[in-house]
Amino acid sequence: MDSSPNSSGDNTVCALYEASMKGCVSTLNTLMEKDPLILNKLSLTTFNETPLHISASFGHLLFTKTLLIHKPNMADELDSLKRSPLHFAASEGHIETVEELLLAYDTACLVAYQDGMIPLHYAVIRGQAYVVRVLIHAHPESWKALVNNGSETVFHICVKYNHLETLQVLLEVVGDDYRNFLNSKDSSGGNTILHLAVTLKQLETIRYLLSIPKIRAETCVENEKGFTALDILEQTPKNFKTFEIQSMLLLYCLDGIKSKNKNQQQSTNVNVVVQDHNEINAEKTDLSSANEVSSWIKWYKSVSDQFKYNGDWLEDTRGTLGVVATVISTMTFQAPLNPPGGVWQEIPEGDTLKLNHISSSIMKNCGSITNTTCIPETSILASIWLQIFSLGLYFSIPFLLLHL
Repeated sequence: MDSSPNSSGDNTVCALYEASMKGCVSTLNTLMEKDPLILNKLSLTTFNETPLHISASFGHLLFTKTLLIHKPNMADELDSLKRSPLHFAASEGHIETVEELLLAYDTACLVAYQDGMIPLHYAVIRGQAYVVRVLIHAHPESWKALVNNGSETVFHICVKYNHLETLQVLLEVVGDDYRNFLNSKDSSGGNTILHLAVTLKQLETIRYLLSIPKIRAETCVENEKGFTALDILEQTPKNFKTFEIQSMLLLYCLDGIKSKNKNQQQSTNVNVVVQDHNEINAEKTDLSSANEVSSWIKWYKSVSDQFKYNGDWLEDTRGTLGVVATVISTMTFQAPLNPPGGVWQEIPEGDTLKLNHISSSIMKNCGSITNTTCIPETSILASIWLQIFSLGLYFSIPFLLLHL
């Protein structure tokens, strides 16, 4: 029999795959009435996956149930890349389809893809938190499976793909068993999930991780390069997140050093009467480190207080601009309203001749040919030296128009 899916003998198989994409149960029933062995003939075709893979990927629940009723072992069949139908359903977050597949073949939870990824890892990568809960309930030990050649835990994947909610669900479902895995290091650099979160500057994830006592106690743990989480942060580009993360890490690093010194002191009092010179030097080194971290925290807080602004900067800026505009307007209108040299004041009629005589003497010395009559409320400079007054007025009028 020709196994090519394009031959006339395989038209029913092609129709079956089309029905699996659409989730058409009536077409499936019709095809099975015509050929009851159609599901058994799938192994003779060149298709890379079964109709159940396709149906699970699209989340066609009723179609999936019908396939499993007629051929339950289809749930454990793998495609060319060693993926089960559960891989597809978990990745897409089809909860009911996942539950149906688990009823047929719950061991599929442990079926690993080429790179060691089981359905749980697919769900974590896509952030399918509820699917994660269902899969772990089906196989409680599945979360311990490592990926990337045994270098990463499922917790590393959560942080790597920035799925904090999924991480929280994992820790909730797993319970106390996670304690020995939280500070596990990957094989690519000896990084814990805290190192990874700091590298990616995931502020909320870091805050959550530091709320867990097991991780908080190991804040100063080093990776293969000898870098702590704080050292890694120092090598990343600086922004506002950097300083907030730094303050949290400094605080818990200080607590870790103090706790370490306290434990060492208690152990010394119980088991050792006299300390040798090297132990004393080591304790001094730890204390100096604690003091150094403490000084960093004090410096950071003082700088933060200096730069902290509690006012409304928008309202303050608006007020400042209003003051500046008022000053500019006042200076602009000052020249026309109060010209240089002032204006002639109202004087008694008897003093007019005397004042005109004085102004005539001034104008004669200045070489002015302007009329010598002194009119109240007129410019003194215009009366004495019209050219100078005109020049000043010429430069003030454009400035006035510019600010209107």
